[in-house]
Amino acid sequence: MWIYRLKFMLALTLVFVFVQVKAVDENNLDEVVQKTKEMYEAGIDKRKIAEWVTKVVDDRVYCSNNSEALLRPIWSAIQVTRVRWDDDKKGEYHEAAPDAWDIGYGNCQENSAIAYYILKKAGVNENVRVLRTKSHSFCVWDLPPTAQTNDPETWGDAMIVDPWWGGVLDGTEAETNGWFRNGDPKNRVSDDTKEIDLMADSWQLIQKREEHRTGQKIEQEDPLAGLEDCFIATAVYGTPLNEEIQILRNYRENYLRENFLGRIFISTYEVVGPVAASYINRSESRKDWARKNLVKPALELAEKHQNINPENQ
Repeated sequence: MWIYRLKFMLALTLVFVFVQVKAVDENNLDEVVQKTKEMYEAGIDKRKIAEWVTKVVDDRVYCSNNSEALLRPIWSAIQVTRVRWDDDKKGEYHEAAPDAWDIGYGNCQENSAIAYYILKKAGVNENVRVLRTKSHSFCVWDLPPTAQTNDPETWGDAMIVDPWWGGVLDGTEAETNGWFRNGDPKNRVSDDTKEIDLMADSWQLIQKREEHRTGQKIEQEDPLAGLEDCFIATAVYGTPLNEEIQILRNYRENYLRENFLGRIFISTYEVVGPVAASYINRSESRKDWARKNLVKPALELAEKHQNINPENQ
């Protein structure tokens, strides 16, 4: 009799185990997000999670710029191109990433967007960013606010999650490997997150918040870092070094920052400015409108103040 009882208990155990370890459908993006969330909430090692996400996306998405492209029909390339050039989906990773997943085809841009999507939707608490060089784009998880994007040695415990390359690296490994720079040390790394996520804070804003929290200045290796603060004007003129933008910057530092209402305006603009600039930057007609109705009036006001107070030039 005890043998039958033992068999019965063993059968119940197997059923219980089967229910608990039910295989994840790795072709279902929602299930992949849910599995990632469960692993994260269970305290699974970050590298193991990153490796699993990388493998799942790598298995799902055929690369369009290597030999894997031969394994997919030409229609896949046409679909990806259509999604990439859809203005309504620029900066909308929550729409563009699932589209690329469904198509199952893309290059580093699609791979990094999908990895970003999975980690963000899984609710990880750490910074998730998309970085890029002139020839590659990749997702980085847990980038500390003090990090210099062009110096992986400052990335701390961050993990590169790169399905296109098919691997995971920490900052030290990345700098030693050098694959993302294509062997060229001058191939700079910059933050590209807002290109896929319109609502993401700029890296400069994240660092300013960290400076405010700690009271310590974050050193920037890039001489242009911190000059992307006149977000809308930079979107209009195409460069943070434009002469008109410098006039606006002087007005901000020498007048607005010196009074209470001005500081409130600056704090508000640092939040809404990047979002507005990304929207404006997508269209030449929007740039023309912003130039006439936003930048020009602000510039006239700044120049008027500059003429009244020439010592602040």
